Amino acid sequence: MNKIKAKFESLAALFGFFMIYKKIRVGKIFDHWYKGQKKSQALQDIYAEVYGTDYNEEIEPGGYIGMGELKYIADHLCIENGQSLIDLGCGRGGPGMWIARETKCSLTGVDISAVGIDHCKKRAIDFDLNGQTNFYVGDICRTEKSDSSYDGAISIDTLVLVSDKLAAIKEVKRILKPNARFILTSWEADLPFAIKDYKVMMQNAGFEVEEYYEISNWKQRQLDVYAGILASKKRIIKEMGKKDSNMFIREAKNTSLVIDHMRHILLVARNI
Repeated sequence: MNKIKAKFESLAALFGFFMIYKKIRVGKIFDHWYKGQKKSQALQDIYAEVYGTDYNEEIEPGGYIGMGELKYIADHLCIENGQSLIDLGCGRGGPGMWIARETKCSLTGVDISAVGIDHCKKRAIDFDLNGQTNFYVGDICRTEKSDSSYDGAISIDTLVLVSDKLAAIKEVKRILKPNARFILTSWEADLPFAIKDYKVMMQNAGFEVEEYYEISNWKQRQLDVYAGILASKKRIIKEMGKKDSNMFIREAKNTSLVIDHMRHILLVARNI
């Protein structure tokens, strides 16, 4: 009986999570998300405590990958000095800009949130990337970029929120040059509305999957971040304001109920 009740509560939480995104324009949701993230030292303190030596303050993470995964992505993109990288769902831009600086490539970032893109443009100087970046508000399923125009692509913790994931993946394939890599992190889940296997989807879209694995210790880290957010709720609301803090608190409450049905994965694919 307890298992049935827990399953019901998990599905109810998931349904509530999707209804939030259905009722409110996604771009507006993430406008509040990125405004809140910028204003909250409490949030970064939580990440720093949870991730320890795997934390990078410069990036100001809002997702759930550490420096170990970020270095892995930079290495496996196989991208060189002067080549081009596109970050799909770039948010406030930290991970993509770190990779661009490390690899000395030019960076394009696209995100549905105007606030996120504004933060990217302002933060580029902090990564010494002036003149090497182009950030714009757009749809990652329709980037309006030319065929075969990029030497690499990344999407960090973004595809989970894209309604037509296959369309997004096909768009990445279209804009990538032959043999270029696309590296993503996202969540698979044995739940309604969720993707259960990104590897199959990538292969069906015409990519060769080179690496595909569940990120180490992701669940405990994510739960610890959620616990920190709920424990620091009053401070976070004070720093962000009620509206901008709302999504962080809702996620911490609702996703904790379904997380046992999820996997946080990293996938490296080559455009063939």
